[in-house]
Amino acid sequence: MVFSAHTKLLLTGEYLILHGAEAIVLPLIFRQQMTVNDTSSGLLHWESYENEKLWYSATFDSALHSATALEDEKSLFLQKLLQAVITIKPEAKKLFQGKIIRIDADFKMKWGLGSSSTLISLLAQYAGIDAFVLHQRISKGSGYDVVAATQDNSFLFTRSAHTYSIREITLEYPFQNHLYFVYTGRKQKTDESLKNFSGIDKTELLPSIEKISLLTRKYISVKSLSGFEDLISQHEDIIAQATRQPKFARNLFPDLPGAAKSLGAWGGDFVLITWRDPESALKKYLQEKGLHTFFPWRKIVLNKAAATVEV
Repeated sequence: MVFSAHTKLLLTGEYLILHGAEAIVLPLIFRQQMTVNDTSSGLLHWESYENEKLWYSATFDSALHSATALEDEKSLFLQKLLQAVITIKPEAKKLFQGKIIRIDADFKMKWGLGSSSTLISLLAQYAGIDAFVLHQRISKGSGYDVVAATQDNSFLFTRSAHTYSIREITLEYPFQNHLYFVYTGRKQKTDESLKNFSGIDKTELLPSIEKISLLTRKYISVKSLSGFEDLISQHEDIIAQATRQPKFARNLFPDLPGAAKSLGAWGGDFVLITWRDPESALKKYLQEKGLHTFFPWRKIVLNKAAATVEV
């Protein structure tokens, strides 16, 4: 049995997505795949690979106690996740007995594109349970990333109490050749970032939530690069004020001849930038800042319409 889940980036609505702000989610071409095979051992043998290189392995007994792995963060998270699956669906326990589960990621885990959310989705698919419900068992995040794992096009996401709604959208920007995602080389753990944000009273955030939802809709219809850059500037101002944080993306690129926007938790992973000059000039600009990993929007954002045309 083989299951697949897409990674993602959050274009708009970071932080405020937790309180009902509309947000644009971008499923990406990068993914994790899970292959399940039988074994006569009666145990669960787990292997995780990153671009064909083994980076984690463990064996669990029938009670899902680790028989080989150390009590490290990865093993404890996996054990917690497996036990959450069984709590939701007790009969799923047999799905983890006498099995070899292999996880293959075609991206680097350090990029922060959703190694945990895709894993949640994969296990939910395998067990036949709702991935969003599983997510709620182990995380305080909005869950947009888990939803994105099984989507193949950009969509609007809105969180409401213990549920959510999505609407597929088309983002065929005529200026997308000037949009790039840059890996900052810095890591920001979502749960820790949300912990700092959770102390702000929701009523205080209501005006910002309304503004971000309005801006999000404008992101869907904007037709010019200059208009897109203006939306980025407004969005960064609102989030900076609401979360009481400095503008990480702009501070990282103070001399950028364009706009820079944080994606997801501020302070790490990827940022979106606009760039009008040739891509070779961008490569040189980033290398001078010690940054070597970037992707053009057009190459990694899933787009059903574009895929249909190419076929």
